[in-house]
Amino acid sequence: MKPNAERISGWLCAAGWGISVLLLVTGPSLAQVSRFVKAKNFKFPEYYESLRTGQIQTNRLKALLIGAQGQYLSNDLFLLNQMQLDYYEMNGRTSLVARAPECLFDAESRVAFSTGRLEIVGLGGGLVVHGQAGFEVRMTNSTMSLSNRVRTVIRQDVIQASRK
Repeated sequence: MKPNAERISGWLCAAGWGISVLLLVTGPSLAQVSRFVKAKNFKFPEYYESLRTGQIQTNRLKALLIGAQGQYLSNDLFLLNQMQLDYYEMNGRTSLVARAPECLFDAESRVAFSTGRLEIVGLGGGLVVHGQAGFEVRMTNSTMSLSNRVRTVIRQDVIQASRK
């Protein structure tokens, strides 16, 4: 009969091997399952790096990307449905809202893109842009590129009324 310490050591070694084999077998299938998991109200914030005065301020929201439903695909890439992107001025007011039925979002590079349509409303409704075939939004430097079939409407009456 083995001493208690040797029996416990042997049992722990066998359990460790069993768990390792179980993880090797089920790990890839769990990764496949995670692709099909969907979540509601995905939110990706982007903050201002500093104020114009030079003081470091990291809690001021510059942009907020929201997806009514999101699905993790792989490598920090998400599929977002009913995407809305809000840009904020330094004082916290919304300066621009962009909406798309669907887009991909790379969380690492903070880039949203799609071959679909995008609608942008800015300046309190004084600027409306419709892009029908492709866009890319870079949240870190606040740039938007619309590819094809773009229509822009500028309403001077709305812009002038908002300045009063």
